[in-house]
Amino acid sequence: MKPSVVIPAAGLGTRMNDRTEDKPKCLVEVEDKTVLEHQIDTLEALDIPVEQIHVVIGTTGDCWTQESYERIRRIHDDIIINFENMSKGPAFSLRLGVEATTQDQIIILDGDVFVQQEILGSLIESNHRSAIVSKTAKNRGEPGSKVVTNNENVVTDIGKEIQPDRFPWHIYAGIAKIGGDELDALKETLGSENIVGMDVADVLREVSRSKMVSNIVFDDGWVNMNRPEDIKRAGELI
Repeated sequence: MKPSVVIPAAGLGTRMNDRTEDKPKCLVEVEDKTVLEHQIDTLEALDIPVEQIHVVIGTTGDCWTQESYERIRRIHDDIIINFENMSKGPAFSLRLGVEATTQDQIIILDGDVFVQQEILGSLIESNHRSAIVSKTAKNRGEPGSKVVTNNENVVTDIGKEIQPDRFPWHIYAGIAKIGGDELDALKETLGSENIVGMDVADVLREVSRSKMVSNIVFDDGWVNMNRPEDIKRAGELI
């Protein structure tokens, strides 16, 4: 049975910069297709049923216009709306998406991640019941959520604010597979009121503290769409 997929795309209502106009990062275009369209195409190519793909969008912020809503709706019909995206944050969007799933394993795919099919397929087909995708940090100042692992490449800590003792660490890709006991722990964490203001990596940190989440390293083949130059980088991966 193929996993369900949750795409938290609500963010905090921000856009990449003026180049993206008034649209969320999931609607940034890479080679004439939006990031979301690339994601949906990739998931369908991996035989994920369209009804098992859940996209969570917001309502508050510069980018959440009626035009953005209608465009996303044309791309994918299964939309979940986080009416409190600005006040409650990304973890709450993840909660809404997970609540809509019925499978015993889910894929979490951040709405601003461009990823090659080979990487997503490798994660889905891997023997790991639960795992995240990351890359090796190039320098100590590289932005993103840091990932710390033990000698077995199992996640021991993850988050933007952590200060690992040793370098290099890894940078979370915004891509994860969660199942079994880890999925139960994820749901328990998401059910807490303490998730307000947390991002997805913070939730995964809570899961990894009590359960086993492996780390799969791909130093290329995916891009977080945060800067204008990331659009060019993503285009080079097609």
